[in-house]
Amino acid sequence: MSNLDCNKARDILSSSLPREATDASVDTHLKACTSCSAWSTQMREIETVAASMPQFDVSEALTQNILKAVESEPAQLGSSYWQSVAIWVLCSVATGFMAFETAENAQGLAAWAIGLGIVYGVYLLVGSSKEVETA
Repeated sequence: MSNLDCNKARDILSSSLPREATDASVDTHLKACTSCSAWSTQMREIETVAASMPQFDVSEALTQNILKAVESEPAQLGSSYWQSVAIWVLCSVATGFMAFETAENAQGLAAWAIGLGIVYGVYLLVGSSKEVETA
């Protein structure tokens, strides 16, 4: 095997340099390393197929319409953040209620019922947020 490792050889082969411009150490590595040789062959096949595919021009008007639509969408980062916080808090409270008592007595049953009610509330909250996102 040559003194060039596989990652470096593949980086050089992946560069935009023409195949003839790669140095001799890459060729030496490809002769010694069957894995990189196969990889190089696959990459050349992919490049050949990609070059033969038709290319479509997108009108500037369509591009601008897409950009305007993306810019006009309200940022939902804040609402999803607070929704996530609410879910974590409710799940933590539900876990606390369920872990606080066992189901061996009336208080334990009440704790389980409250915990399950909270989990169901979280389920409804998540379900309603998915409906809002798809609308």
